[in-house]
Amino acid sequence: MILATREPLSIAELEQLSPKLGIVEGVVSRLEALLLYKDREDPIRLLHATFREFLTSREKAGNFFIQPEHGNQTLALGCLSLISRYSSKDNYTLRKGDDSIQRAYVYSSVSWVYHCSISYRKLALNGPILEFAHSRLQTWAILADFWERLDTQSCFREVLVFSRQNMSPKITEAIVSRSLETIVRPLVMLFLELKLNKVTCFDS
Repeated sequence: MILATREPLSIAELEQLSPKLGIVEGVVSRLEALLLYKDREDPIRLLHATFREFLTSREKAGNFFIQPEHGNQTLALGCLSLISRYSSKDNYTLRKGDDSIQRAYVYSSVSWVYHCSISYRKLALNGPILEFAHSRLQTWAILADFWERLDTQSCFREVLVFSRQNMSPKITEAIVSRSLETIVRPLVMLFLELKLNKVTCFDS
């Protein structure tokens, strides 16, 4: 997971994306001599950039070879799981929550499409993505508008492009449908509000 992240994440943030609690801290402690970090909240960085190149090269690393796509698979599922858990909460609850949860939520919202697109087994993600598209995509997009750094329109563009790449037609259909509903609904509400205001002004 550490090698697959788009940006350095802390132990606390990685644990939010991990399939099991405690795994991340155990792995980090064993690799402590090769990593740079101060505490659980400090982003983990590799001791040297060439370490990543070494570990992700089958020829150089040999038995120590790490395939980043496996980490992307774990992170993709972790991002979807985290978004699904916290998209059911309101904006105030999230902002008052633990800092590591907030950072992990922002990271997940920005990065879940990226990790899904370069995962080891994309077909294995069809189920979780389809469930997310049906049950959480709209809520996530609406909530994302309240969060700094989250550009919903850009996220939707990435989602729509991704849905056409080696994905089930059902996923493409669900994502397009939910995306359009999310984009169109505010426009309809704005139109109705303007119309109501116009009628009110006319009556007065």
